[in-house]
Amino acid sequence: MKILVINEPFVPYFCRTQRWAARTRGRVLRPPDWLAYATAVLEKDGFDAELYDFPARNWGKPQLRELIRKKQPRYVVLDSTTPSIYSDIECAGIAKEEADSVIIMVGPHASAVPDETLEISKGKIDIIVRGEYDYSVRDIIRALEDGSNLENVPGISYRKKGQIVHTPHRPLIEDLDALPLPAWHQLDILKYYAGDKLYPYMNIIAGRGCPFRCIFCLWPQVMHGRHYRLRSAKNVVDEMEYNLSNWPKIKKGELFFEDDTFTINRERAFEICQELLDRKLGVTWSANARSDTYDLDLFKKMKEAGCRDLVVGFESGDQA
Repeated sequence: MKILVINEPFVPYFCRTQRWAARTRGRVLRPPDWLAYATAVLEKDGFDAELYDFPARNWGKPQLRELIRKKQPRYVVLDSTTPSIYSDIECAGIAKEEADSVIIMVGPHASAVPDETLEISKGKIDIIVRGEYDYSVRDIIRALEDGSNLENVPGISYRKKGQIVHTPHRPLIEDLDALPLPAWHQLDILKYYAGDKLYPYMNIIAGRGCPFRCIFCLWPQVMHGRHYRLRSAKNVVDEMEYNLSNWPKIKKGELFFEDDTFTINRERAFEICQELLDRKLGVTWSANARSDTYDLDLFKKMKEAGCRDLVVGFESGDQA
């Protein structure tokens, strides 16, 4: 039983894995972090799951049709964004036509407006996962394979006897250390690049959620909530060490903390820096931050531990 997890195609230079899905002016190509986590959860559970990043492969919808026809997956997991939603639904239709796959749609657009998304899909989408989907995708497939009731899977929306059913919200994942590492082994890491990062680079997600409401950022509002949930410093640096060991070319580039605001929890940031120093990894890294989380002592510690750059998101030049 085959499962395909797909970062589907849209228009050239469209980046759906950033905080605001759009065609990037800097021609950035980012890895599909969240899909890689969901794939890893499926793999850990023994499922035959394959992750395909179409933008990184420079593939379009003809290649999607060919892939579906060849693999005949029982399940296809597709991402969704607002700019690309009609194209995303078209991709779902291709999977239906070629393999009659069960289509599970994840991501911010479907999470924000599940009723509308199911309506406009006209049967091309079977199930929507609202919000974080690492475990939800696995639980959906478990239920369908076991013949269990989908109503027992929290955080999903689907049609039953012509009516849209919404199960209760799934609580956000508190024990992030329990998640497997993303399925980077299914991707070509050297294909990804960003102008503000050393090449090559890999993302590290050391925590999820953010208490702020930046107008350009959809993750806390739609996907991960406003409480900053943390992985332990040891777990984070374990991943960094694993990445450096398995993709040694990263030593010439950097690791990037994709947390919304890495510096917001001073104590944990210090712990990660100290863990890096204790292990003497000698890795270059950078992180997201806010200007109002300025902390000179923390910045000095970060620099000592290998931090090269802080990416600060500015909403406006007017504080009012």
